[in-house]
Amino acid sequence: MSTQFHVEQQFEQYLKLSAHGSAGKSEILTMYQEACSAALNNSCFKLVVDVKNLTLDFPMTEFVPIMNQLTGMLANFKVARLCNVFEFRQDLIENVSGKSNLNLKNFSEHEEALAWLLS
Repeated sequence: MSTQFHVEQQFEQYLKLSAHGSAGKSEILTMYQEACSAALNNSCFKLVVDVKNLTLDFPMTEFVPIMNQLTGMLANFKVARLCNVFEFRQDLIENVSGKSNLNLKNFSEHEEALAWLLS
């Protein structure tokens, strides 16, 4: 699997994680770990995660273990995800996050995501 991602601070208001390629369980967890670490180092608790160009490449049997780990990592963050909101796995991520009381929402448009994130 080949995953490339980049984390950058945006105007001291939020941190942006952009990823593209193909990602399995370890790549997804590494991306979020690095983004959370960078955010905490900058006292920033809002994340934009752009995964529009990322293919999730893991079996559904890995979904619950991944979400369990992400729930712990993202508990203190507000997360706006840019993705294909009509893709089954992306929708499932948002639904499971809501049931886990994570402050995470999927968006298809950057402007809409920022409006929610910064509100």
